[in-house]
Amino acid sequence: LSPASAPVGGPGFTLTVNGSGFVPGSLVRWNGADRPTTFVSATQLTAAIPAADLTVTGTAQVTAFTPAPGGGTSNAQPFSILAPGSNFFDDFNRSDSADLGNGWVEKTPGAFSLVGNRVSKAATATGFADNVLYRPAGENMLDGEASVEVRFNSLPPGYAQVFVRGQTGTIANAGVFDGYLLYTDNDPGRALLDRIENGAFMPLTQITIAPALNTTDTFRLRLRATGTNPVALAAFVERFTGTGWAVIGQATINDTAPTRLATAGTVGFTGYLEGSIYTYDNFTRTNLDGTSTNPLPTTTGLSPASAPVGGPGFTLTVNGSGFVPGSLVRWNGADRPTTEPRASPRLGRRAGATDGPLASLHHRRAVSRQATGPALSGLRAKRIRQDHRRPVFAPRGRRRAGLHATALERGDEAPRSQALQSPYRTGAPRQGGRSLRAGAARGSAAPLRSGPLRARAVTGNFSPDGASPESRPR
Repeated sequence: LSPASAPVGGPGFTLTVNGSGFVPGSLVRWNGADRPTTFVSATQLTAAIPAADLTVTGTAQVTAFTPAPGGGTSNAQPFSILAPGSNFFDDFNRSDSADLGNGWVEKTPGAFSLVGNRVSKAATATGFADNVLYRPAGENMLDGEASVEVRFNSLPPGYAQVFVRGQTGTIANAGVFDGYLLYTDNDPGRALLDRIENGAFMPLTQITIAPALNTTDTFRLRLRATGTNPVALAAFVERFTGTGWAVIGQATINDTAPTRLATAGTVGFTGYLEGSIYTYDNFTRTNLDGTSTNPLPTTTGLSPASAPVGGPGFTLTVNGSGFVPGSLVRWNGADRPTTEPRASPRLGRRAGATDGPLASLHHRRAVSRQATGPALSGLRAKRIRQDHRRPVFAPRGRRRAGLHATALERGDEAPRSQALQSPYRTGAPRQGGRSLRAGAARGSAAPLRSGPLRARAVTGNFSPDGASPESRPR
């Protein structure tokens, strides 16, 4: 699409849709509604978009439709309707020029130029800190995201780079750059996220890219920074699939260093010495100042982590970090009533009896924050198995808290709580391969033995047939 965004409340405009398979009679559709369309060629349509389509911020879906015989509806392309002054988008669809225009500040003129509606990097004697292209200081933001699309003309891919929080007080100085930088590391399978201090690299994390970069697909580098203590960073390498973006490398990190960049800055992109290795397109800046900066939740465990099929509803405790009032527990993507007990790093939710009606299913749960954008993290598996789990009750007293046992299929691994150090397998597998595996906490050494439908706690010496004058079923 050209353009691919417009400010909310803006005037009507002409939208150019590029693609293939267009014929006279093809129509451009805006959120499924036809718009007056002009056929330009088999690869291009234009459509008149009225101001009425730009009254609400958000994303419109643009498709092309060709009537029968044959024909049909194309894949959708997103069109962003942006809040005024808060975001910026540049598709670079203008005449070839050594000057990028559109408000871009070029630290080293000639390092980049417009060629074929893309930004081309020329070979330079200057490094990345002097090759930066950035937005003017009047557009500085603290919390936000920058992304740019990249195509690679050859491999290795060189050092394509995007940055946020570029400090405009020093960025014009020769050889100086301060900011957060995401870049390909001249390796198709690797990218790096660094904090740059006075032009020096302070490594934060390495990102594995899989599948690797190539010379046929379009890729995108996307970097977000929010908060001040810590500075929460989220970095993504994405590949365009033809219908959307697929993440092929990502990392999140909290920068707590004393030299972290906790002040507003500019955004942009840059490159190293190499020339003609890659080109840029479709740069987007998303300003998140004044929006929620809740931390991204991370989960570490569930209690309980299993339940019998057909069992009653129960309260599930979710342990982790980054929970805030308003955080929700989701069961297979559906919200469940959630509470945050005290100020502890855990959430509680009530699971209904209908949450586990089927056996042999893997249930996944994610905690999400109530904020704009994706907010899922820490997926954990919860398995419900019909007839393969039997409760085991420990002897009364101090031993009860130190035991955890589960009847499993042959070869399965038994879950253990943090208090359980050593699993004990008791008895040979029987009744279809089931056996009992239990962990005993320190100070509790009573072995357990499993029969087909019961468990027996034994005091004294263990014998294969379970006989013991002091044995009692529990």
